Amino acid sequence: MHKSVIIGLLLLTAGLFGVATLNNIFSNAMADVINSSINDTSQSYEGYSDNLKNDNNYYPLQSTYNDNTNYDSHDEGYDYPGKSLYDSLQIEGTFFISDAGESHGGFEFTAEYITEFDVKNGRGNLIITQITGLGDPLEKHVYSITDLKIMKYNKITMNIDNYPVELIFVKSDEIWNHQFDNNYIASWGGFAPENEIKGVISPIIFPGLPDFWYVELRIPAIY
Repeated sequence: MHKSVIIGLLLLTAGLFGVATLNNIFSNAMADVINSSINDTSQSYEGYSDNLKNDNNYYPLQSTYNDNTNYDSHDEGYDYPGKSLYDSLQIEGTFFISDAGESHGGFEFTAEYITEFDVKNGRGNLIITQITGLGDPLEKHVYSITDLKIMKYNKITMNIDNYPVELIFVKSDEIWNHQFDNNYIASWGGFAPENEIKGVISPIIFPGLPDFWYVELRIPAIY
């Protein structure tokens, strides 16, 4: 074969292999670029997702309760967002004391009282009047009420003569055989079992009562 033809074939073959090699190099380079871009995008998304979880403005946008929930039907002590709040109270309740330091103390001294709350805009008075009991140990029967707050079917908080008091809503009263179902109750005694202690109250609020006596304040639920 003529030398010029052979040389031409060799150059053509080399050119063809050169193009293929170049294409292969280019393809591999593009694959590396695409894979790197995908990895960077994935890492950026994960970082963005983590930032969202740590962003205080993110979670408040999520729904935390069912808008169709009937909150008034919930059981004792249920705390829910947007619950009703009141600061006035005109009602009669009851007040019980026992020198046994618990609700049922055999043949110990006990007394029952009617309580009258007259509170508007968080401030007012409490009048306590005895209805049963041999003798009245209370040295005071009119008390000041401040900072009254009623949280519907949850609790009532107030200060009685500057002492903090908290009554919790009791749907089912087991202590007095359901006599005081659906009452807000605060009770405490120096010898009272755990199931007789509710909310926050103390006999030292009421002058004349020793500090271990059992006291129980009840307010019927009207809201």
